[in-house]
Amino acid sequence: MRVVLADVEPPALRAAVATLREQGYSDVLGVQTDVSDAESVTALARETLAAFGGVHIVCNNAGAVGGFGRIWEASLKDWQWREQAPPRRVSSRCAVRSMA
Repeated sequence: MRVVLADVEPPALRAAVATLREQGYSDVLGVQTDVSDAESVTALARETLAAFGGVHIVCNNAGAVGGFGRIWEASLKDWQWREQAPPRRVSSRCAVRSMA
């Protein structure tokens, strides 16, 4: 399995990449990325495509955390607050373009 990790903090990124490699994942790429910056996320997409040729699964887990409990019990206001975070939309946009 090929894995790309992105983090704004280089030490945390290096540690995560090392952990996966220690667990036997040899195709691991770590890319320092600020998900609040569209150019940084675009660079992540470029590096991913250059290294692995495509994207099959994306897990966006940066941005707003915590909140309202079960997702299906969220109020519209809570849902809109969580979904307004541009980093998720930017990274999803970059990933979807490479999946097409």
